[in-house]
Amino acid sequence: MQAKLWSLVALALLVAACAISPNLATIQKAKARRDLAALYLRRAEPEIAILEYRKALELYERDAETHFGLGEAYRRKQEFALAEEHFLRSLSLQPGLLPARLNLGALYIQQERWADAISATQLLLEDPTFMFPGQAYQNLGWAHYMAGDLAAADASLKQAISIEPNNVIAHLNLGIVSNERGELVASISEFESVLRILSKRAPGAFRHTKTEARFRLAEMHARLGQRTRAIEHLRVAVETGGESEWGRRSRDFLSVLQ
Repeated sequence: MQAKLWSLVALALLVAACAISPNLATIQKAKARRDLAALYLRRAEPEIAILEYRKALELYERDAETHFGLGEAYRRKQEFALAEEHFLRSLSLQPGLLPARLNLGALYIQQERWADAISATQLLLEDPTFMFPGQAYQNLGWAHYMAGDLAAADASLKQAISIEPNNVIAHLNLGIVSNERGELVASISEFESVLRILSKRAPGAFRHTKTEARFRLAEMHARLGQRTRAIEHLRVAVETGGESEWGRRSRDFLSVLQ
């Protein structure tokens, strides 16, 4: 009698599990929704992507990649609390989903949570299977810089450049760090590297980065008494920067020097 009772209990648990767990067809529908959401995210339409990711989770909540995608969509919308929630959920479901940890670190940088950004990124770099260490070292360097550790920032950004010599953001940030360390010649060299690398890319690529690099070069040359060279950089920055922050700052600085 007891054995029969246990059989009935086991059967009931199995039926309950089947009722809770989605079948293969439902999971496939969820993945189709997820793939559609990813397409919208690549098209820079995070609002529609969020709707599709939510529909995917309604069908199958335990998909780590869906949570990762939704977290990234929320990050781009600056919905930081929701972004963190879904990045952490994706990592709880799939700890080896390293892009989610990379973007979690980027999220902490956006929130100016420097200690959390450093911790998350260092944990990422400890994994030898991570395929984009240059990006991680770039993020780590900026987090160290904003946390006030210039030596660690310098080391991390140089490591990023050693892995990705054409990483323009790492060069730009290293120029900023070098300037803070009083290394003007090294700072100028890094900003010039930004312009050299970007001169080989499409004219519109990293337009604001180019404008910032020229503004910062103008500052360096002005400090060295090289007014003519500073003005040359500012004139180009004004032309390319338009009404962006660095375009406006370049225009204001140019009016002072002329």
